[in-house]
Amino acid sequence: MALENGYIKIHRKITGWRWYKKPLTKHLFEHLLIIANIKDSDFEKITIKRGECVASIRSLAADTGLSEREVRTALKHLKETQEVTQTAYSKYSVFTINNYDFYQTETQTETSKRHTNDTQATSKRQHNKKDKNDKKNKEEKEYIERELEKESIDGAPPPPAQLFKIFGEYRRVELTEELHNLLISEFGKSVTAEYIKRVDEWCQQHNRKYDDYYSTIRKWIREDIENNGKNEYSRNAEQPCKYSAEL
Repeated sequence: MALENGYIKIHRKITGWRWYKKPLTKHLFEHLLIIANIKDSDFEKITIKRGECVASIRSLAADTGLSEREVRTALKHLKETQEVTQTAYSKYSVFTINNYDFYQTETQTETSKRHTNDTQATSKRQHNKKDKNDKKNKEEKEYIERELEKESIDGAPPPPAQLFKIFGEYRRVELTEELHNLLISEFGKSVTAEYIKRVDEWCQQHNRKYDDYYSTIRKWIREDIENNGKNEYSRNAEQPCKYSAEL
């Protein structure tokens, strides 16, 4: 999309913005402000309105120098606080900068008129989003958000987030159903339950958490097998497996 001559306005109040200290999120938002339409125009069979732009994750990554994963994380931030709305089509998305005229005021009269319309649209979007979010499990949502923010050890993107279940009396152990079943398949239900309990209690007592509970539990069991003989599991719950990676 060709850009028209001109400039964008950035108010000094942006220093108090929630994402101001998140350089990747701030960079993407400024880029969207730059490429957004300053007036309505037709694109294929739709109309791209003022404050909207057509792009894809790949094109945004190429234009900003961010990775596609960084673009997705930045968009998650902007959509979470209702700065940006994304409407997906088969080959591209239309990104809408909510309250665009608040950032790029033309005249006081036009701004007042547009602000009323934007406020009504934003209120409706916020209501719809709340209805959807209320249906999600809070603990699963928090875990997925942590995974998206967390960098992997070798710098590679983490695998797609899966639905995790919480185990243990203190709710410290997080496993997908698939990983839980793998432990049961290898060690049996009683042993798996026992070691989930021990890891849960140890994490509670020491206020610690693990990056990978499946690997941690598996190593605890296998180390006990090696130290005490096959089918004997007698680890002291006060001592973590020395090979488990703590966060």
